[in-house]
Amino acid sequence: MKMIMAVDENFAIGKDNDLLFRIKKDLRHFKSLTENNIIIMGRKTFDSMEKPLSNRENIVLTRNKDFKKDGVKVFNDIDLLLAYIYKSDKNIYVVGGGKIIDLLIDYCDGAILTKIHAKKDADTFMRNLDLDENRVIEKESELMEENGIKFSYVEYKNTNPIKELFVSDKCPDSKAIMNAINKNPDKFEKEKFKLINITENMANLKKFLRYRDSLKDYNDARENYYVGIPSIVINLGEKVEFDMEKYI
Repeated sequence: MKMIMAVDENFAIGKDNDLLFRIKKDLRHFKSLTENNIIIMGRKTFDSMEKPLSNRENIVLTRNKDFKKDGVKVFNDIDLLLAYIYKSDKNIYVVGGGKIIDLLIDYCDGAILTKIHAKKDADTFMRNLDLDENRVIEKESELMEENGIKFSYVEYKNTNPIKELFVSDKCPDSKAIMNAINKNPDKFEKEKFKLINITENMANLKKFLRYRDSLKDYNDARENYYVGIPSIVINLGEKVEFDMEKYI
């Protein structure tokens, strides 16, 4: 999952629920990347477009449970959204607005920004990725210009996305991991692990089962899930190892 956004020199992204700049070449760039893929936005961003973007799966994340639009898949819960997109083979792009970016930015493994070499009055901003220690620039285009507006495309990699660690009170491996984390909680938090105990409540168990179904290489021994599971980390839809030695 990646963010795709146009920002000015202050990392401003909009004003009055509208774009700060309209650059035809950038709009074509946005279309070329997002077509036949999934775009995620908030309700206000969708309202500014008035209708779903064609040839894309349009997803709206909103707290408004009454919101419904033809051609749009609506989620009211971020966990349900993440579980859904992890099952998809399509590219996922977060397209705004500001609140949705804040919610999802640390789950994104990258960002594709159109950096506009100008400043404009704005009321909506995103995090300055140039000041984020977890973001590194992977690729940068040459400087371009359209109608006097200079801009370039910059691609960032998130070196430390949120990783969700599923554990079970009934699993010895899980207990060992939780004990290790308790001895070094600051390091655990810095590495952006989110601990989810599937035996704590039914919602956590259901979330794990949704994620499990999205993992192509996960052992399908279903009888084990209810009596104790090996601890696994869900990192952007992939199963990765949890290095307990770091916490001992």
